[in-house]
Amino acid sequence: MEYIYNIDNVLEKNIDSLRVEPNTQIHICLYQVLFKINSTMENPYLQYLMYKYSKNDDIDDLFTFPFIKYKSGNIKSIVKKVIKNITGIENPTYKGYIVHEGNIFVFFEQINMNYVFKQLQSTNKYWFVLMDEICNKGKVLNYDIHSSVTHLFLSHPELIYLYDNKNNSFEIPTIAYRGDHIDILAYLAAFGQRRSTRSRFGPFYTLGTINWALRYAGWSKNYQKHIFQGKSITDNNGKYNKCGLIRYAIFLGDLEKYYVLLNNKKNYFNFLLEHQDTNKDLSKSDLEVFERRKMKETGKWSSHYKSLVIPKIKYTKNTGYFNINTEYIISDSNNKISLSIHEIDSKSLGPIWDPLHNNYKIL
Repeated sequence: MEYIYNIDNVLEKNIDSLRVEPNTQIHICLYQVLFKINSTMENPYLQYLMYKYSKNDDIDDLFTFPFIKYKSGNIKSIVKKVIKNITGIENPTYKGYIVHEGNIFVFFEQINMNYVFKQLQSTNKYWFVLMDEICNKGKVLNYDIHSSVTHLFLSHPELIYLYDNKNNSFEIPTIAYRGDHIDILAYLAAFGQRRSTRSRFGPFYTLGTINWALRYAGWSKNYQKHIFQGKSITDNNGKYNKCGLIRYAIFLGDLEKYYVLLNNKKNYFNFLLEHQDTNKDLSKSDLEVFERRKMKETGKWSSHYKSLVIPKIKYTKNTGYFNINTEYIISDSNNKISLSIHEIDSKSLGPIWDPLHNNYKIL
């Protein structure tokens, strides 16, 4: 599938004519265009290379563009050499440069048809990052992205979107996560995620925000001791001895096509919410009506929509939440792409799950 990236509308080409003073920072903006499905080149999307500061740099963990301090010489040649040292790429395509708020950003393209899923640790310095993480979340996992990066893209929307030949923008994938014991995640990475068999929304693929995923990264589903491949992987309270996350790019579909829980009396999901948010004892007849409708309608949404988004929903009659961290239910496995796997320090999760906990540590 052909795509158009209107980057040329923003960038200047002739960097050789640019007067650059010594010690000026040159920011390296290397991007790659990937595809949801390589064989059909369906739904291209962007990733940009980021540099992650470590605490040894006297800056808390923070993502920004890789950069150099200019001394002298041909900028394109210097940056190409840096890119080769960082990524091993021999000959990235120079696209141009932009001067933004006194900083120089030089853009190169990497042709990459086969993204390599890998385990990334807190010590890894270079990560490819989704546009959703840059522009919407401002974070990768729990690491901040420097505001100058986000501001560059928001100030120049042409850098954010890819288009087809009819000038329709392609969907930008959303970042999502799944948590589990690190050994189970390695198994899933090799053999694929199974459909959920117990979800209240049907037999599909359930992912969520990072806070949602941390629940399953740290503890077994029933908070009980769990055996995997013949060995115990939890303590007696169901807490995993090795915790992990898989980071995904997911395709929810166009705004008109993906389904959000609606406050509509005829809507099955509203019926499900009202069934749980009640302060009265349900009669046998009420329970039978609920079971019949659940049997009839669970999962039927997938015949019309690609995905289901369940936001934070507080009960109005009972205390607590129908859902406290956003979940994404994906009907087709082709609409999710594994980006990276991360091991979490189990001690940083605390003794019990806290749905608002953010002070976890990536090993």
